[in-house]
Amino acid sequence: MSQTRVSVAIPAYNEELQIEQTIRDLQSQDYQGEVEIIVVDNASTDRTAEVAQKAGATVVTEPRKGTRFAYDKGIRSASGELVLVTNADTRLPQNWISKIVAAYADPQVVGVGTRVRFFNVSPWINFCLDLINYRLNPKQAMWGTSLSCRKWVFDKVGGFDHGVNVNEDAIFSLLIEKFGKVKVLDDVFVEMDGRRFNKGLLNSIREWFKGYGLNSLYIQLSYLVTGEIRTLRTNFADYRSENFGKGETEQIAVIIPVGNNQKQIARILTCLQEQDFNYSFQIYALDNFCIDQSLNIARLFPNVHIMKFPGAYTLGEKLTLLLQSIQAPVTAFTGPEVEVAPDWLNQIYTYFDRHPATNSVLSGPVINVNMNVIGKVAQQPLASLANKPELRNCAMRTSLAIELIRGKAPEDHLVDQISARKPEIEFLPQLKSYIDGPDSVESIRSTFRKLTRFRAEEEK
Repeated sequence: MSQTRVSVAIPAYNEELQIEQTIRDLQSQDYQGEVEIIVVDNASTDRTAEVAQKAGATVVTEPRKGTRFAYDKGIRSASGELVLVTNADTRLPQNWISKIVAAYADPQVVGVGTRVRFFNVSPWINFCLDLINYRLNPKQAMWGTSLSCRKWVFDKVGGFDHGVNVNEDAIFSLLIEKFGKVKVLDDVFVEMDGRRFNKGLLNSIREWFKGYGLNSLYIQLSYLVTGEIRTLRTNFADYRSENFGKGETEQIAVIIPVGNNQKQIARILTCLQEQDFNYSFQIYALDNFCIDQSLNIARLFPNVHIMKFPGAYTLGEKLTLLLQSIQAPVTAFTGPEVEVAPDWLNQIYTYFDRHPATNSVLSGPVINVNMNVIGKVAQQPLASLANKPELRNCAMRTSLAIELIRGKAPEDHLVDQISARKPEIEFLPQLKSYIDGPDSVESIRSTFRKLTRFRAEEEK
């Protein structure tokens, strides 16, 4: 079996920051046979296809969004007699391919998966995953993040597209069992990012119940009892939008990029803790190359998650990775040097609750409390005059933020990057934030020069 031709299919949607490393991991596997790497660009709006192609992968396009379509397209496009599937954000051991291929030495085996665990989570999360999926569950199924099959058995069962948009991997595992054995290797672990389960015990249980976990367990147990495939749900819709306005779920995520701000960080965190807001929200202190005590100070506050991405080299990359893990329907942005009004979160919540179909970026004034002269002239951010959001005081739907804030733009180019995509900017005067700033003649002159330039550009 050492010379068996293998194909690896990777579904990818807006994974330009992750896909290259995944391809490199596959290219450095210890398997000695031929490996074909196929990336399925699943209607991405970023540079996923371009990055994957430059890294040496074959790129195919699937315009219909959804993993069931992407899996199906990837495996159908494969030329290998064994086809493996993984995701764009997984960590693969170097022997992943060789161990799976070796399991096919048994001619009765038609599918091989591996154990899966999470990184970026507390140890008890993986303990519970191991207990539920591998010890208590009598009917184990392959996970889509580490799944394989013989190409002919994929054709026999009609592929992945069986009209169900959730837990397709579990259903596929059960279908191919009619033609042979499905094995899950106990000595191989593939890791996937589990940040969305890293918010405490109760939130993690809630994520499992409303997501894939409970439905997958139901599919497998009902098949064991009845011999039929049944599912609790047939579509995994984006519950970010479904759950807005339901107080028991996280409504707003607040992101604070934190650099060397140890003298200031407590200010904004105290303001957020004292918000007059009756719904659930989470605070994410994003490590923006911090080398002082800012993050240690942030750890002292409740409901603050310290987010670090060592492999990301710009704030744009870090924000993209963080946003992809956030489950709140709305994300707000502020800064460590900012004070927000007590009704700040309520203003944001009320706006998006009253405008359920809006796809605008909500922005408000950042008032320099020392520059009284400018404050009397205009209580709105200079950026709003150029139809640009003020990143220290703005909010948007999380799905829009993922679309707008992507790529590798450094911090001072993020506003330009967002503005270049021409979102609608909704300026809300009562959404106020405050900063302390220099009260000098030169700073006032500089501000007036910016005002003059913005107005001149608008007139053109």
